[in-house]
Amino acid sequence: MKKTIAILLILVIGMVGVFATDYVGDNTKITLTTDIAENATLFITEDQYDDYRDFSLAEEDVADIDIVVGASGDIDVGYLSIFSNLHSGYLVSYAAKALTATIGGTARYINFDVQIGSLTATKITTDDDTSVSKTIKSVTSQTEAEVFSELITITISDDYDFALAGVDYEGSITFTFSAN
Repeated sequence: MKKTIAILLILVIGMVGVFATDYVGDNTKITLTTDIAENATLFITEDQYDDYRDFSLAEEDVADIDIVVGASGDIDVGYLSIFSNLHSGYLVSYAAKALTATIGGTARYINFDVQIGSLTATKITTDDDTSVSKTIKSVTSQTEAEVFSELITITISDDYDFALAGVDYEGSITFTFSAN
């Protein structure tokens, strides 16, 4: 029996050597890198956006903005749509100037309000020949890509109802986007 145990031990020890493998080799590593292009874009679009991945759709949805005012009241212009992946953040502001015409050497004005979405703090009311401006959105830094898309509403005052005919009135709204 001692011989049987001794033979079994020799076989077991011998088999361990057969199945034990000692591979020596280099480690293999895959390194991934990328460079994310900055995107900081302001559009006036016909539709509202809330997903950053819809950027290419928004590029094709840019609204042509030439508004012929025909009465006092509200005009829904389109959506102020901002797509940004800037870690450093951004600032969006705008300025508006009343519709103006010169009649007999005297300036005449049709004032209006501009509202961006429901953000009452961004509302502008024009004041005759004074350009009025406000900040719409200030982002000091971003932790992810984001979309800001809010309806632009212009409300033409009742100055329109009393305006003199026979001349062209012209006003403006200018949006400014700047990266931090």
